[in-house]
Order: sequence, then C-alpha cells, then structure tokens
Amino acid sequence: MKYKYLFIIFTLWIASCKRFEIKRINKVETIYSKFENNQIIAKGYIIDMDENGISDYGFCYAANNSLPTINDDRISLGATKKLGEFSANLIGLQAFNVYHFRAYAISNNVVTYGNIIGTDVVPSMFNLKIDTLKVISSKEINLTGSINGIGEIKILDFGYNYSLQTNPNLLTNKQSLGALKKDTVFSAKILNPIIDTTYYVKAYAQLSNSAYFHSAEKTVRVNSFKIRTGIVGEVIDEYKVFFIGYIDNLGADTIQEYGICYSTNTSFPTVNDNKLMVNKKPVIGAYSFTAPLVIGNTYFARAYAIIDNKIIYGQVESKSF
Repeated sequence: MKYKYLFIIFTLWIASCKRFEIKRINKVETIYSKFENNQIIAKGYIIDMDENGISDYGFCYAANNSLPTINDDRISLGATKKLGEFSANLIGLQAFNVYHFRAYAISNNVVTYGNIIGTDVVPSMFNLKIDTLKVISSKEINLTGSINGIGEIKILDFGYNYSLQTNPNLLTNKQSLGALKKDTVFSAKILNPIIDTTYYVKAYAQLSNSAYFHSAEKTVRVNSFKIRTGIVGEVIDEYKVFFIGYIDNLGADTIQEYGICYSTNTSFPTVNDNKLMVNKKPVIGAYSFTAPLVIGNTYFARAYAIIDNKIIYGQVESKSF
C-alpha cells in the first residue's frame, strides 16, 4: 500500500513539471577601434543570436551624436547566422571630429546595440599639390593638381585660389570645385589673365568647418609678344641693304608669320609693301635680310609678326643712301 501511494505521488510530480527551455537572444559587443591611414577600423563581436538568425548587422556612427543609432551613418554587413568577430571601415568621415560608434544587430525588426566607442579623426596622410600651371594662350592658363591620401575622410570643399601677390588666401579669387570622397586628379582654367603679370596660385581643401589645407605655391606668367626693328645698313661693295629685326619675347600665342617689311615710297611701311618673311620657327633673338640697294633712295623698314591674324609692328628705322 505504501508503494502504491509513492507511485501515485511520483506520477503526479512528473505530470506537474514543465519543460525548462533557454531562450536565446541577440547580443553584440563593440570591441575595437583604430584610426589608421585616414580611416576608422572598427571591430565587433556577435556573442549570441536568436533561432531566426540576424537579418542585418554592422556598425552605426555619428560625429555629433554620442549615442549613435541606425538612423545615423551606418555600415551594413547584411544577414548572418554565424557567431564571432566582424569588422568594417567607417566611411565619409569629417576630419577633426570625435566619432562615436557601436555595433548593432537586427532580428524581427528589433535592434540590439553594443557598447559605444569614441575615436578622434585627425588626418595623418594627406597630400595636396598643384602639379602644373601651363600657359595655353594669352587668354587661358591650365591648372592641374592632385589630392592623395584621403582614405575615408570626406573633403567638404576643394579647389584653388590665386592672387597677384604671393601667398594667396581664401579671400582672393577662390574657385571651388566642390566636395570630394576619394583621391583625385583635377584640372581647371584661369581665363583672360592679365598680360605681363605674375599669378600666385595655391590649391586648397576644406576638411572641417574651420580646417583648411593649402598646397605649396606655384607661379605662372603670361608674357606679351615683343618685337623691334634693328638698324638699316649697307652691305659694302655688294650694292645691298640689310635689315635686322629682333624678337625679344615670344609671348603666349602662336606666331603665324614674322619678318621685315620695307619701302622707299612711304615712311610707314606695311606688309602690303615689300615683305621679307622668315621661313623658320620663331625664337628669341635677331634675324636679318638683304635686298637690292638703289643709291639715292631712303629705305624705311620695320619688323612685323602676324599673331591670331593680327599684325604687330616694331618701330620704324630708316637710312638714306
């Protein structure tokens, strides 16, 4: 009888017991950050997850929010069912800010966050320079430059500025080329420069609201074309007259034609009178011609050049024979 009661009690106890189950939940941790090569390297760890897995995970971060959420900037690494470490490079950073970030995981539209870490963004590798300043014509200067070592830092604005005095700043002829997210080679033009004037040029990049970087200064000058007439003289014992012209400065535009024009009938000869043309590439220096000499005449001569279909003359020189 005693055993019968014990059996009944044991059966009732077994029936009253409920099965004990451990419910798994998502749990992530932010474990590491390092600012290196102008980017933040972030690491996290998925400690556990529910039976449905994680539909999205990664890092969320912000410069002006010490409690970042997925509504701020974030790097999504997609879905996973694996536990363990994960990492990502945070992008679109603005220099000279403290970025707070944390790992996150999403399952069934529920967001789980890890602990928060803050990291300073101070540029360490950054190279900004003007590579070339080239005079194309008297109306155009071409500029090329480059920005390297940006990493994941965001350039808020970049471009160049120039001045007619050394050390141009952002108040002197600032030419913006916009925002930038990666290393680049850029080009621009300075149009209608002042002739015979030196331009001082720098590239700039804005890395924060108050931080600007400038390149080393380069200079460029658009020189004017200059030509003049030399003496008019006689070639002794040859009954010839000689003329001399000088190119003192080649200028910025293409010289289509140059030489000497002369006359014995007018004191202001033009290319419509007698014209002696040089058949070689123009260079700085003297060039000369001879022509038959008629005794009793006065020879008026001047150097000339044709540039952009415009005729430029030197001064008139003359000699009577």
